[in-house]
Amino acid sequence: MTVKINLTINKLILVVISIMLSLPAMAIEVILVGEVNDTHQIVSNGQIYEIEDNSMGIDLKRNYVSQKVKVTGTIKDQEGPEGLKIITVISFQTAEE
Repeated sequence: MTVKINLTINKLILVVISIMLSLPAMAIEVILVGEVNDTHQIVSNGQIYEIEDNSMGIDLKRNYVSQKVKVTGTIKDQEGPEGLKIITVISFQTAEE
């Protein structure tokens, strides 16, 4: 009986670990205030953020170059020596100077 319980618990633990490893990392929403530059990036506090090509990001890149914006989104670091940061835009608005 004890052996069956231990095997069941071990299987359950393996299933939970497998599920946790298959889920993407939880993204945290951030708010940036910066300017959209002419290479379609956001510059905020000296940090450059690439803008993800979702519908909000495309709108931001096409229509708000050289404007100061307040952007809500999630950030991920791109692997590599440059250490680029990519923001997936959830919402944005123009910010006052």
